[in-house]
Amino acid sequence: MVRDISSEDDIEEEDRKVDNTQATNAQIVEEMRKNHTFKGLQSFRQDFQKSLEFLSDSFKELNRENQALKKQIENEKKELLPVKSQSRTKILG
Repeated sequence: MVRDISSEDDIEEEDRKVDNTQATNAQIVEEMRKNHTFKGLQSFRQDFQKSLEFLSDSFKELNRENQALKKQIENEKKELLPVKSQSRTKILG
């Protein structure tokens, strides 16, 4: 909100409001520091980051296992394919 400040008293009043707001903000920050809120948030952030890294690593490992299983299935299909062809030949022949 912008106000037209015309008198010296108005200027001083606005300055006091700004000073009070800054002092209040400084008190809030100091209380947060005293209560270890910042440390708690930093700790939470670090734990969250570790959890994300763990999940990422887990998904990568699951993907590797999935790819290995797909290759195994393909190899088993290739091994069974000649058996199916031979049994069809015997039935038809």
